[in-house]
Amino acid sequence: MASTTGTQMKTAEILEQPSRGDASHMRPIKIRFVIVTIFLIVAVLALPLLGMVRILPAVLATAFMGLMANFLSLMWLRWGRGTRYRIHFATFVDFLLITIAIHYMGGIETTMVWVYAVALIAIATLHGARVGIFSAVISSLMYSSLLIGEYLGVIPHVDFHLLNPVYLHDDPSYLGQKLLSDNILFFLSAAVSGFLSGRLVRRRDESEKRNREILKMQATLREYSDSLEDKISERTSELSEANERLQKEVEDRKLAEEGLRNSHERLQILFEFAPDCYYLSDLQGRLIDGNRAAEELTGYDREELIGKGFLDLNLLSEDQREKAASGLDDSIQGKATGPHEFILKRKDGTHVSVEIRTFPVVIGNQSLVLGLARDITARKNMERALRMSEERYREIYDTAPLAFVAWDRDTIITDWNTRAEVVFGWSREEALGRDFFDFLIPEQAKPQEGGVVDALLRGDLPIHSINENMTKSGEVILCEWNNSIQRDSEGNVIGVISIALDITERRRAEEQLRASEEKYRTLLDSIEIGFYEVDLAGNLIFFNDTVCKSLGRSREELLGINFDSFVNERDAKGMFEAFNTVFKTGRSDKSFESDVVTKDGSIKHLEYSVSLVSDHDGRPMGFRGLVRDISERKRSKEAIEKSNSLLRATLEATGDGILVADGKGKISSFNERFVELWRIPPSVLESRDDEEALAFVVSQLKDPDGFLEKVAELYNHPDAESFDVLEFKDGRIFERYSKPQRVG
Repeated sequence: MASTTGTQMKTAEILEQPSRGDASHMRPIKIRFVIVTIFLIVAVLALPLLGMVRILPAVLATAFMGLMANFLSLMWLRWGRGTRYRIHFATFVDFLLITIAIHYMGGIETTMVWVYAVALIAIATLHGARVGIFSAVISSLMYSSLLIGEYLGVIPHVDFHLLNPVYLHDDPSYLGQKLLSDNILFFLSAAVSGFLSGRLVRRRDESEKRNREILKMQATLREYSDSLEDKISERTSELSEANERLQKEVEDRKLAEEGLRNSHERLQILFEFAPDCYYLSDLQGRLIDGNRAAEELTGYDREELIGKGFLDLNLLSEDQREKAASGLDDSIQGKATGPHEFILKRKDGTHVSVEIRTFPVVIGNQSLVLGLARDITARKNMERALRMSEERYREIYDTAPLAFVAWDRDTIITDWNTRAEVVFGWSREEALGRDFFDFLIPEQAKPQEGGVVDALLRGDLPIHSINENMTKSGEVILCEWNNSIQRDSEGNVIGVISIALDITERRRAEEQLRASEEKYRTLLDSIEIGFYEVDLAGNLIFFNDTVCKSLGRSREELLGINFDSFVNERDAKGMFEAFNTVFKTGRSDKSFESDVVTKDGSIKHLEYSVSLVSDHDGRPMGFRGLVRDISERKRSKEAIEKSNSLLRATLEATGDGILVADGKGKISSFNERFVELWRIPPSVLESRDDEEALAFVVSQLKDPDGFLEKVAELYNHPDAESFDVLEFKDGRIFERYSKPQRVG
């Protein structure tokens, strides 16, 4: 029924199509479009040949406007389907475009009015008398308006000098004649086209009537065809649904079978590749099946296991068989057993510890026992190792040189080792169960107890601390504590293990050492000689205030600084060689010098000593030594050397021979002139032998004994001055003047 209704609706749509703008209404517009296009082509080709080139622009423009009008009509009819006055609107647009084209080509004053007539005849012929009359009225109105508008000057005049026009304003009588003749032409054209269109419309109506009858017959045939197709489709659909249900049942059965097969395969894989030993046995204890882990656990192949029991394979020792038999009795009664521990003897004779559980099962109406055996050898070994470790820990715990004290969240002591008994004096039995802070903390320290307990509950008890503690004898000792918070598996604080070291004697020794070091530092800072210690790299690690003064820097600036930072490259090399020699030989270097640059840029000259510092095993640790500022001494020495140089120059510049001898008669100095006058050979001077020099001088004199007596007199009277004349054997005569030399 639904199909028949749909067919009737289709038929109604087909029959209604002619009134809604079908192809028959589009055909006149298309014919107009083709006619104007042909006219345009003929005008372009023919007018030049006829010598009418001057009117070619007007013709082309008019034809172009006609094409545009037809194009707009086509668009209107295509997208304006169902509009009652679509043909009238398209006609109005046609004549409006034609009027504009004629005006701008200057054809209003010529015979171009025939363009209206041609367009009017074509439109009326194609669309009927009504449209023809409408076209004549529109043409008359537009043409008359244009003619009168130009005459009155309302519409601008355009003159393209086409066809020798007669202008309206030149001949006013021409206006009336032209309006009358041209409008008569419009309506005659409408009458002729009405006659022609009547014949065309009758033919078109007859053709449309035949087409409607044909369409109605086609719709009826389509209706019966659709009805038959619907019945066939309905039957085919029923058969398809039945077939689909059958196929779905077959597929569901296949899926169920496949799922069952997959489930069996999965279970088989899980059974086969399980990490623990799985086996099936009957109620007599004979093995029916086992997985790979069972083969690996016992060392037997599956073929060797099937059909045999634990006793047949000698897997259990005599003392374990009774327990195994009891478990089998429970399985026969339908009870699950285990876990029970056994030691199995493998095929190769090795033993393995196992934990066995059994479960009663029914497979294929047969009561069986499913067994699960887990290798716990590693766990047993770990438990044994843990037990031994705990024993070792307990031994270390009890014999350690440190006191171990364990206490819970309520500060109650839960453990107390042997060293704790020695340090604090209470035995293990006396300490266990007592409050940690009640008897170990002195009275003056107990107000701080609450803060420690709060820190424990928060889980941030200080790891390291030094506290005063009470002994059983009432003595207060100083202990260094290291605390470790104990937590359960959920991270909650359950207690503390505290390790104590009695540092009372060490603290006394440290205080004595600190006092000694303070005395030592005071002594070092009070002396005028610098003392320093450096590491093996030469960096300052200890020094007194004198070193700071010598280098012109503060203690903070010098700590960790290398001596290389204050000396030049030459002196740095010399210092390295000195320190390196001491490091290699172990012998001290008493004196070496270098120039240093102080903070203010001045240069000081320092003298060092250095010795090697070693630890108790004899390994070198660094260097220590003394440093002395010898800048003043250096300057004094340089001044003396300068003075001596000046004196020497003076002695050498004089023309007299000068000899200087000490109080014992030893020659201390002389000038070159003295050597020249006395003619003393270089060998005697180089020997520095006073007696040899005196003998050589005396040998040249005429009165050597008198000379020697005079010399002896001068030595006996050091403050005496003398003057005498010496005669030489070769005739030379010298005046000698002697005067004591005074220093200071």
